[in-house]
Amino acid sequence: MKIAIIGISKITDYVIDKIRNHSEDISVYTEIRDFNFENKNLNNNIKIITNIELEENIEKISKSSDIVFLLSESDPFNSFSYKKIITNEPNKKVVMLINDNEIYNIYKEKKYSVISPFDLEQNDFSYLVKE
Repeated sequence: MKIAIIGISKITDYVIDKIRNHSEDISVYTEIRDFNFENKNLNNNIKIITNIELEENIEKISKSSDIVFLLSESDPFNSFSYKKIITNEPNKKVVMLINDNEIYNIYKEKKYSVISPFDLEQNDFSYLVKE
């Protein structure tokens, strides 16, 4: 199972810890380098692809993955990317990070696949990656 993580945020390590045992093909895509993140995940069989124009490559990344986690710190980017992916691939498994509590609650009520740093323990998304 191919998993793509788009963006690095304060919960990316948490997400990786939850899914790492369920896939040996995890790629993290980011526009900027985060050496602390890269050093932590050096020996975890995680591919880190840097200096990529994320917005221009969302569709390409999505099509090459079974599951997409949108974990950028930018709520507008994550929302835009979620909509773009779901429009093109309605059955794609996509989880997006939303940092704003009000927006998070709106998306949660609409049954979007959304996670937030406010209640990570309430969000069990590991079922998505279990085969």
